[in-house]
Amino acid sequence: METDNTVYQVFQTSRDLPKNYVERPHVDNLFIETLLQQNHIVIYGSSKQGKTSLRKRHLVDEDSVVISCLNTWTIADLQLAILKKIGVSLEDSSSLKKDGSVKLKFAIPLFAEVEVGGGVSQEKKYKDFAINASDTNDVIDIINDVDFKKFITLEDFHYLPIQTQKDFSISLKAYHELSKVCFIIIGVWLENDRITSHNGDLTGRVTSINADLWKEDDIQNLFEKSEKLLNISFDEKFKRNLISKSNGNIFLVQKICLKACHLSDIHFVQQEQKIVGTNIAIDDEIKEELENQNARYRTFIYEFSKGFGKTELNLYKWILYTLLKVEREIIENSLYEKTIRETIKENHPNKFKVTAPKLYLALGKSIELQLKTDIKPIIFEYDENRRKIKIVDKYFILWREYQDLTELCELASIFTDDDDDDL
Repeated sequence: METDNTVYQVFQTSRDLPKNYVERPHVDNLFIETLLQQNHIVIYGSSKQGKTSLRKRHLVDEDSVVISCLNTWTIADLQLAILKKIGVSLEDSSSLKKDGSVKLKFAIPLFAEVEVGGGVSQEKKYKDFAINASDTNDVIDIINDVDFKKFITLEDFHYLPIQTQKDFSISLKAYHELSKVCFIIIGVWLENDRITSHNGDLTGRVTSINADLWKEDDIQNLFEKSEKLLNISFDEKFKRNLISKSNGNIFLVQKICLKACHLSDIHFVQQEQKIVGTNIAIDDEIKEELENQNARYRTFIYEFSKGFGKTELNLYKWILYTLLKVEREIIENSLYEKTIRETIKENHPNKFKVTAPKLYLALGKSIELQLKTDIKPIIFEYDENRRKIKIVDKYFILWREYQDLTELCELASIFTDDDDDDL
């Protein structure tokens, strides 16, 4: 038992790996096996469920480079970022257009042995390239020329515009066949075939790993590891209630465990074992923790309801209304477009004008709207292939249970007379 552990190191909820990191066989073993197979890897799941921690746990910094994706990038911007990360310096960008579809000039450091004072030393040499940053073949030529073999991690892949995601899915096949590079794509979504749905040729070349699933045994292991690290024992009733009420949200579990330790005046390893969790009201603590998200969720409701501008049907308001109104069981699983349309028609003043094509078009831009309004992490995604919504922010589902629907609708101006002036 380490004697210098602090509760903050054990229940780490940001940056570094928590000391109580739990290896889940259905997640960690698959990740390790795929690393050895040299396949592309997709790690997906809800926000703060351990996606990045999985990568940090098993892949040392020396074996990979990491790129954080932006919501403004085209395929050219993404591939330009890849080249910069592998050590390619941009010599001339004066002629770069917004779509990146122009030739660029690069210098690549090459090492050559030269004689210096009777001995041998290495000197940097440079090689110029003129490429099209949108052309994956050009990018692969450079990657092969510098003999780059590390993993390339694309964090926040879901922030990329949908078209860029689709374009890169097409490029992945070429990277797999024409280079030795393997990508690790990390994104907030809940479908295991998100990448392959954009390009069926990736089947067998990409392994998807669901980091979202935390089984009861996994959480029990987290309790046990935490107890050993701090020389404490969590109350059995506390553990059962927390597993039951956390909705599989491991970030929330970590936060409540940290709070329970604070209430028991535990900040470091205990000299004598101490029972923790007998003096905490879990419902109240979860509610208080969720209240910390009030500003973010209320901003989401207000900004999302305004949409991209004025329209006749206010569809973004009514999509939002559906997210707030439908039963928890539905929203936890899959909220299909048909259910959304039926819910809207039950309440919309112009229900006969709410057609499937109009709703489909609005839903298709829902992620773009969340990114436009700077909602991070995003609250929900829309799967165009299956035509359904999935909530990818587990906190939102729990937060919704403590809110007054009428008040939230008023915040979004859903039932006011000036509805037709919005979206």
